[in-house]
Amino acid sequence: MYVYRRVGLLRKTKKISMKELAKGIVSYSHLSNFECGRYNLSEDIMVSLSNKLQVPQEYLINYDEFDYEFNQKLIKFEKDIREKLLSEAKYTMDIIIKDYPFINSILQEIQFLILKCYFYINIEKNESAMKIFNDFINFMLIDENDIYRFSQNIVEIYFYLKGKLNYYNKDYIDSYYNYTIQLLYITNNISKANTFYEIAITLCCIGELNNSVYYAEKALNIYLKELKWEDLSLTYNLIGFIYYKNNEIILAQGYYNKSLKIAKKFGLKNIQAEIYYNLALIHKLHKNYDEALKSLYKSLEISNKSNTILKKIYFCIIQVYIESNVIDKAEIKLKQVYKLQIDERDDYILKLLEAEIFLLKYDYIYHEKYIEESLKFFYRNNDWEIVKKICLKLSEYYANSRKYKKACNYYKILCNLENIKNNDILKKQAEIKQSLNLYK
Repeated sequence: MYVYRRVGLLRKTKKISMKELAKGIVSYSHLSNFECGRYNLSEDIMVSLSNKLQVPQEYLINYDEFDYEFNQKLIKFEKDIREKLLSEAKYTMDIIIKDYPFINSILQEIQFLILKCYFYINIEKNESAMKIFNDFINFMLIDENDIYRFSQNIVEIYFYLKGKLNYYNKDYIDSYYNYTIQLLYITNNISKANTFYEIAITLCCIGELNNSVYYAEKALNIYLKELKWEDLSLTYNLIGFIYYKNNEIILAQGYYNKSLKIAKKFGLKNIQAEIYYNLALIHKLHKNYDEALKSLYKSLEISNKSNTILKKIYFCIIQVYIESNVIDKAEIKLKQVYKLQIDERDDYILKLLEAEIFLLKYDYIYHEKYIEESLKFFYRNNDWEIVKKICLKLSEYYANSRKYKKACNYYKILCNLENIKNNDILKKQAEIKQSLNLYK
């Protein structure tokens, strides 16, 4: 593959300007043309560049050299990740990093980076995966057709990563397209079912609920045939959630109960925690607050206590206490959440909850201050679903306070967002339906 990309990446990683790297070795224009892929450089110049970049000479000269021993380590690394032997995968990855600080073959180096990214996705270190993909893999694979130089397995993983990272960035259409490309390269039924499951989640996020159920059921059929009980439980839970989003509550409860039955039978605590959380949302919807709290505390008791799960449960507990006007308990839980590791978005979600508590305590000044500060944050970050909810609350609040001008302003924002959303959904639905006809 193209060594000029490796030189460019090294230079940028080490924060060396092109002018500085070229000095005393080659003309600036010649190096510039080389990094653009227009010219090659002689071996002597490549040796000099390697010295200046402080890398072994072989790293810039033997870039097409295939290492068979290293290839066996890559095969094991991929196998461990696919079989969810993540401790063994980490051990293999650490050995590779220690024994191979420089991987001469560009193809093998990119393959390792793709697998490293795949590993991070599997242990839910999405930010680490994103950094590797954007800073290294995307830079080395400027032309996406370069991915087809790799084995079918690596091509499949590559498009899975793109789908997963698109989803993480809320680019749901791109996520869906990359998953459908991945399907073309999958060679076993379980991997196919896993991708059907991911597609179902992605379609659910853009309101394509019928198609979401269609793909979830395709995954379900494979898991049933293969007796993959954990995956079955997860998929029943997903279908329940899709029906909940579609306001088909009886169907949702039926699927949640199927999921819970399997999760209890096989001791799948984390899935049980997720199901109890989802059941709590149904109780909350029906204003059955005692049952909602019972389900939430059950979820809290059996969850794996990961920061993400804990925050989600605590947020919902606080909402239930606020809706049932139990201010003191809401405030206690709010303080407990602040002790967790929270990011900026979490902080503003908590501000919204605090704003509701201030309203219950008739502290209108802080209610308005906190809710409007939060609105500005979510607006800046294009978090339109939350922006819509805030605008609806503010328009109703100011209307009830007889501040009609302010109420009207927020209602206008809400209407504009609805129009944008409806047009966007129509466009997305048209793209999805066209693509669905190709891949069903």
